[in-house]
Amino acid sequence: MNLKLKGYKIIVRNKKLKVERWRESTQLRAQVKMSIYDKLLTLPQEPYSDEEVHTKTDVVYQHIFTNYYGGGQSAYNIQYT
Repeated sequence: MNLKLKGYKIIVRNKKLKVERWRESTQLRAQVKMSIYDKLLTLPQEPYSDEEVHTKTDVVYQHIFTNYYGGGQSAYNIQYT
């Protein structure tokens, strides 16, 4: 498995994303964003620059904020009828 993909899966499986309404808590949002940042620091075999880490953290965080609603619900596990 690609190292970057493995890191992304770890971020998405973060227990904080399973908390109902995690997006409404400033503290939980900050913890999720810090988890993303920390993971991005360790993923590449050649380290990202500080600027790249900040940019990629914002992009990944926005994706997670938009698609993971809390309580284990996401845009990827909704069943359409």
